[in-house]
Amino acid sequence: MLKTLGEAFPYCGLAYVRASYFLLLCSESPLHVHQPEIVARHPVLGPHFLEEFETDPALLAYAFMHPDAPALVGNPDTPVNTLDFPALEFEMTRLRKRGYREFQSRLRDAMNLAEIESAFTPELDFKPVNLVIHAENVLGDSRYTLQWERLVRVQVSNYVEQYSRAVISQEDGEGTADAFHNLGFRLLKRDAYEDAIVAFRKALAMNPERNNTYFNLGACYEKLGKYEEALENYRAELNVDPDDEDVPYRVGRVLVKMGRNQEAVEELMRATELTPIFRVFFYLGQAYEGLGETGDAIAAYDRAHAIQPDHEGPLSALERLADNDTR
Repeated sequence: MLKTLGEAFPYCGLAYVRASYFLLLCSESPLHVHQPEIVARHPVLGPHFLEEFETDPALLAYAFMHPDAPALVGNPDTPVNTLDFPALEFEMTRLRKRGYREFQSRLRDAMNLAEIESAFTPELDFKPVNLVIHAENVLGDSRYTLQWERLVRVQVSNYVEQYSRAVISQEDGEGTADAFHNLGFRLLKRDAYEDAIVAFRKALAMNPERNNTYFNLGACYEKLGKYEEALENYRAELNVDPDDEDVPYRVGRVLVKMGRNQEAVEELMRATELTPIFRVFFYLGQAYEGLGETGDAIAAYDRAHAIQPDHEGPLSALERLADNDTR
């Protein structure tokens, strides 16, 4: 398709609708992005995009990915589809593998900030960070989102500051506790833990009862290896949501990392009643092993292995304990 369209049109670009749903934009004239605010300001279209697709139409221009789609053809000998020779039909008939992963890799490697900026008309204020924001909104944590983030971080010196302003500005109720919580959660997912902590603290300053904010603060501190602060915030979450079933597991996991294994066993045993999942029994096994209670450790690792047989952690632990028992 790309090869055929490239033969028919001098200009053919690529934009995304979803992670595996693209738009081919073909024209006799150079491709340019212009006037996205017209849709955003339209009394019907603007609210429709926001309500139905949770997409800010003013950011739709940032779905543009590549100005020369035919350049992404992997095999230069790919035939052109014509009425006399319907190559596309032949290729689809004998298709044995999709090859889509290879195309995704070629597209990701070809993504280029300068090319996208050149497609924006001069009157538009091109903001590279919006490439990341719109990709997150529409594509989630796709390979394209992560690639835009890598590229934009290199170009934008105050990336986190610009990113934070952009996220807050698109939230309903800009500057609210929910807005800062959502910003913190995005930063947490991007491993920007220190910046996420700042955002979560702002959320709590506005609403000390904001659900899950203490929990996510605990996650940030745990990732940073600040275990006392992690414990404090995980436990503080119970003051907001006493029924949060994930807290005992998180507290138990941190206690294992701190070597406080007896306390960890108590928390993790509570967690087995609330969320009897693989990771609870795996850390319970580690806690028992740290206490030298081999039988209980083996029983916990066995439960973890039964829940997730393909995970190497419990198997390695069971083999280690078996070896120690035979020496």
